[in-house]
Amino acid sequence: MRLKLEEEYLQNTKNHEEEVQLRLKFESKLNDMHSAHRELQTKYFRCRKDLEEATNSNKQHEENLVIKVDEITALNQETL
Repeated sequence: MRLKLEEEYLQNTKNHEEEVQLRLKFESKLNDMHSAHRELQTKYFRCRKDLEEATNSNKQHEENLVIKVDEITALNQETL
């Protein structure tokens, strides 16, 4: 009976240690996923900000282009 109880105790200890290792592995993978998500989210927001700045800059350049074209057209009409 004693041997059987010792075997059962050892088996329970082994199972517990395996469960702890599995939980640690799971938590590590989960932490890696959270880290990757935060990194991707940061990159996404940065790209959105860069895109917005580039779009605004593009609009400003297009407006300046229209103004210059109008100026050139006016100058051409004056010389004719």
